[in-house]
Amino acid sequence: MLIGTNTDMTFQEVKYVMGNVSVEDYQPIYNSEAVCKYVTKHIGKVVDHDIVFKN
Repeated sequence: MLIGTNTDMTFQEVKYVMGNVSVEDYQPIYNSEAVCKYVTKHIGKVVDHDIVFKN
């Protein structure tokens, strides 16, 4: 998931905003063109992610 903001967010802020879910790969992105190139090369690929919600 990519989150766009007009300010920098810390790792803890992302976890808080997302309801304290597990955030495995956090990194600020400052080059949106590079992100678009990375994401578009994966469109159409079969990706199997397990999402587990715990109470």
